[in-house]
Amino acid sequence: MSENRKKRYRKPKQEEKRTVILAKRDPDRCATKTFEDHQPIQPKILLKAKDPSDCVGSPSNTNASSLSNLVPQKTIIVTKDSISIDGAGSVTSNSTTHPISQSPNNSSTQPPKESTTDVPIAEPTPIMTRPATVISSTSQINFNASKFLLKNNKDFLVVGVVGRQGVGKSTIMNLLAAEEINDETYTSIFKEQESIFPIKIKPNKGAAWPRTESIHMYITKDRMILLDSPPVLCNSYKKDELTNEMDDMHNLIIFLTVCHLVIFVQNDHFDMSLVRLFQMAEMTKPNQDTKPFVEDYYPNVLFVKNRAKRLDFLDVEKQMQDKMLRFCFADTKLKVFLGETDEQKKSSSSIPDADKIVNSFLVPEIKGNEASSFHTDLQSIAEDLRRRVFMTPRNQIYNAPGELTEAIWFELLTRTANEWNHFFFRTYKEARISYFQSGSSADPEKYA
Repeated sequence: MSENRKKRYRKPKQEEKRTVILAKRDPDRCATKTFEDHQPIQPKILLKAKDPSDCVGSPSNTNASSLSNLVPQKTIIVTKDSISIDGAGSVTSNSTTHPISQSPNNSSTQPPKESTTDVPIAEPTPIMTRPATVISSTSQINFNASKFLLKNNKDFLVVGVVGRQGVGKSTIMNLLAAEEINDETYTSIFKEQESIFPIKIKPNKGAAWPRTESIHMYITKDRMILLDSPPVLCNSYKKDELTNEMDDMHNLIIFLTVCHLVIFVQNDHFDMSLVRLFQMAEMTKPNQDTKPFVEDYYPNVLFVKNRAKRLDFLDVEKQMQDKMLRFCFADTKLKVFLGETDEQKKSSSSIPDADKIVNSFLVPEIKGNEASSFHTDLQSIAEDLRRRVFMTPRNQIYNAPGELTEAIWFELLTRTANEWNHFFFRTYKEARISYFQSGSSADPEKYA
């Protein structure tokens, strides 16, 4: 009895808990996944044609549902592939549609069709609000300026301006850089000084220090590259005479090499010293050693006389000015006539020079928007100047199978700016040093 009682109140022996493995470690998952394993699985959408008789309230709803179980229905599986971007910058998306029938005897199943759509991505166009420095006053190249140039654009025009200090180079550039010429152009440029290229205010017109100290570049929305240069024949930095002359020659050679059009700005008189310097730069301009570029390239030239007086607009005075330009540039390789191309310059059977029109333009002394007795209003003058610049033929600079782009043009600019050690510069420098050391008694025929 006692033994049964002990068995009755004895606690049952607890069983040992066993470890239950809920998930087994997969060695394949521990391995490093590739890029394809991380890609999301594309969903498959099953589409089934809706039977119009399945609508609620149809009298034949039960019959149609029974018949739909007997007749095999088509199922369309739509699979959307991933979007791939190729190296050329175009986006390609492939979408495949597979119509599949549930009936094995259906012979009208069409093979899968692939449709590829190429959407080109346009190159973003940088917009400039102020000019950027390309070549500093110490002849250092700013390579950050190439960010404003397009790599694939071939439709562009390069216009440079040269002249003395205070002749109005930046003012001419502002008339070309303006998006629209209206009645507010005179107020914004000449009075409020809110122009793109900085100009001198009236109290500082006679200051010896120039407003433009380096070569500035501004690109319009029409992809016209404007280059504003520091004044020539102006030793404002107190350089020695030889260094100042070499810098002026170097800047002119750069413009004669990389520009489609060079605007030659003079003041109210015919500056013969500036003409001589321009001719010297043409003679010392080296040929391009690289084959893709044209060796003997020379740009078009537009002679602009700024602040022209009343007498300058007379027909007799215009003919006299054109006659002097014909005489000074009679044997030049520059294209000084209106609309002159390379073919017309090289061909001997072209129009004689006497029948050609000198590419010159008169900008009067502007004191307001209104017209005067000898010139039209400012809006008409600016439009005529812009039309003369825009109609300039773009002669061939690049002689490769591909066309010249803005990026290739910047390479030509940097290559020309770094070229200091050519024959003409060395000879001129040696002659000037020898002349300074020996004084004015040196024999000039020695260096002729």
